[in-house]
Amino acid sequence: AQSSLSAIRLMGTIVLARYLVPEEFGLVGMATVVTGFLDMFRDAGLSTVTVQRKHLSAADLNSLFWLNLALGSAVALTIAAAGPFLSWLYNEPRMVLISLALAAITAIGSTGIQHRALVRRQLNFQKIALIDVGSGIVSVAVGIVTARLGAGYWALIAMLAASSLTSTALFSLSSGWVPSRPRIAKNTREFVEFGANLTGASLLSTLAGRADNFLIAHYWGAAALGIYDRAYQLMMMPLRQFDNALGSAILPSLARIQDDMERTRRAIFRAQSITFAITIPATASLLVFAREVIGLVLGPKWADVVPIFQVLAAVTLFMSICRPLGWVLRAHGKRKLILRLEAGGAVLAILAFTIGVQW
Repeated sequence: AQSSLSAIRLMGTIVLARYLVPEEFGLVGMATVVTGFLDMFRDAGLSTVTVQRKHLSAADLNSLFWLNLALGSAVALTIAAAGPFLSWLYNEPRMVLISLALAAITAIGSTGIQHRALVRRQLNFQKIALIDVGSGIVSVAVGIVTARLGAGYWALIAMLAASSLTSTALFSLSSGWVPSRPRIAKNTREFVEFGANLTGASLLSTLAGRADNFLIAHYWGAAALGIYDRAYQLMMMPLRQFDNALGSAILPSLARIQDDMERTRRAIFRAQSITFAITIPATASLLVFAREVIGLVLGPKWADVVPIFQVLAAVTLFMSICRPLGWVLRAHGKRKLILRLEAGGAVLAILAFTIGVQW
């Protein structure tokens, strides 16, 4: 299913690259630098609570749903209000309407966070796969149609909206759970404290992961960001799909055997072996045949993507090696250690980006 989803998104990338120019990808990328950072507060680590907890009552789940909805609404309002600031920051008036559209998408998506988490908790990976593939098909179709109609960068916004609407609707309908009226469960404070540490770690990770986009947009503009973003997305798309698939399967399983260290070691060893068997040959091939891959996927006008794509290919191998550590720490609830590790990584990443953007 993840292979199908990657193929669908790759097809969308191939087609959209023929209709849109780097500047249009860059415009949306400029907005998502800030909105993506704020979006971390929408989940607030509460979906991980649903997956990780050994015992979760109906009252607990209902409380988590309303917390996510409240946080999502607050984040959406903040994103909408940030439009004028982004317009001033980038000297780009189109940021105002783009921010309003992204705010609406954020509000919609917040209603399905706990439904998706519940399906993950049930280990119903077939249902997750079907919904992910279905929403991927819908979003790519909407993006291609709107791009062909001349919507420009709004085709990318339409893709995001279609994906969020479809995924949220399908998970809400298929989870088998309907929230009741708002009520705070007795364990809510504990859930919030757990989620706060995970959110802090996610914020640091997102800050480090989006600092490059912000610096490139600030120093070099939308066109340069569009080129970098295509290289990054094309390189990270298959890796992200693979990590999401493996992580979605292994995190709930690790949470259930968290008291059995021997079984945990065996599970991580198998996951790491699968990771190496796939990522090492794939990364090496992309590194060697980068020019041919970019020419085939994006077309000749995207030749500037090639050297960036090659550098990122080498980086993804290191990222794959480190990934299982995060799964173990999350499954065992080591939220403070996760926060410290992410803080150190964020400082190093931002320092490296600040130095490297000069060239």
